[in-house]
Amino acid sequence: FFSVRNGTCVPPALDLDAMHNFLFLKDTSIIQSSEFRQPVVIDVYLPSGRCASLNLGNKPGLLVSDLKSAAQQHFGKQLLRLISTEGRFLEPEWSLAEAGLTDGSTVTAVVQSATIA
Repeated sequence: FFSVRNGTCVPPALDLDAMHNFLFLKDTSIIQSSEFRQPVVIDVYLPSGRCASLNLGNKPGLLVSDLKSAAQQHFGKQLLRLISTEGRFLEPEWSLAEAGLTDGSTVTAVVQSATIA
């Protein structure tokens, strides 16, 4: 219920935690939603010392390839390989969860040498 203070309608305090996974529509139906999911930001470092905090957005199912694409675009380098803080090469087809990456994680990106056959 709304309350009135100084002639102005004041909405009740919102419990954002309770609303985190749901979006209320005009017809009062409730649907599962990712609208309130926080964006994933991962810090990427190059051996040269350059770094970037890359915001990958909040869509579910993000892959290492999404991070790799964002890093390539940001640094203007092609053929990047991503390495975890544990020293593992991260495969592009892995999900961020499979790679052990979450919001705030750090990876190193290296430029692979092109191989001519």
